[in-house]
Amino acid sequence: MLLSLMLRNLVDNAVRYSPAGSPVVVHLSPQGINVEDRGPGISDKHLARLGERFYRPPGQEQTGSGLGVSIVKRIAQLHGLRVVYRNRAEGGTRVEVRASCSG
Repeated sequence: MLLSLMLRNLVDNAVRYSPAGSPVVVHLSPQGINVEDRGPGISDKHLARLGERFYRPPGQEQTGSGLGVSIVKRIAQLHGLRVVYRNRAEGGTRVEVRASCSG
């Protein structure tokens, strides 16, 4: 149930921050889950802070409390997963969910 909530939050954010009608792509594979959008991307300064409770990069027009990404991060931790946010070279953001390396 928590994993479905995590995926729902990732897809919801991708849709919310992408231009209307643009695709959101979800890749499921044995290596993990990727969610890609065609939004404006996120500056490196703000990428580093994603996952902090109540943190929202400034200048956003979308409503929200800043909890969705922190919920994703916590659910991933509970399941031994890591979440990485990256900007796509083509524009937009890519979120990767993978198993954490155990050293």
